[in-house]
Amino acid sequence: MDLYDSVVARTVERGGTAVALGGLDSGKTSFCRMCAAVAVRLGNTVAYVDSDVGQSAVGPPTTGPTPDFALLVHATDKAKAQAAVTKINSVLTQKVGVKLDQRPGPDGSTMYVFPAPIRTGIQPAMALVGDNFILASST
Repeated sequence: MDLYDSVVARTVERGGTAVALGGLDSGKTSFCRMCAAVAVRLGNTVAYVDSDVGQSAVGPPTTGPTPDFALLVHATDKAKAQAAVTKINSVLTQKVGVKLDQRPGPDGSTMYVFPAPIRTGIQPAMALVGDNFILASST
């Protein structure tokens, strides 16, 4: 086992919340995804949150400028993640009366975008792109 695998094993063994900090393209996402994959294989429930809006390989679900806020969650169960996106959209429509605009997103995904800002400068959007649930807001 090399040093990298040893650190992953130790991180998963300890459990709890882990935060990865480092420079651009230094391997934070790869390390965290590896920890999440190992933890899932061991039967743990995992929430992987990537809040780096400057990610070079995975972008937020917008076609405009980089959002002021983005939350990226790696879904360990894509079917449940899609069901959650559908339920959020349904609840907003039925209970709040807000019908989200559906727009084409990257890689054949669908983005769900509030039709207008909910407050000055805040217009949220969400999408399930590949294995990532993305929630973002642009001004």
